Amino acid sequence: MALFLKNNIMEENEFYNNGIVLREGSLENFIHKIENNTVNGRTLYYFLNMSNFSSPINAGQIILVNCKHAKIENLSISKTSVALKLLIPQI
Repeated sequence: MALFLKNNIMEENEFYNNGIVLREGSLENFIHKIENNTVNGRTLYYFLNMSNFSSPINAGQIILVNCKHAKIENLSISKTSVALKLLIPQI
């Protein structure tokens, strides 16, 4: 599912063999309420403006928006639109 507008609400959805795709643009286009969704039975994680954290191991998809110092490791994600998406990352 591609999100083109801002401030979308995506809650309690089950995705199979796809996931959420956020298109390029300014930071305000990436701010959504994305909670309690799964991809292939595994949790879809959406992190917004977070820092100094590690990704969960059992993820179905991970989206990071404006995050810094994130540790992403030991993932095995398949059959989704985008396994890991980094949007406007800060170094």
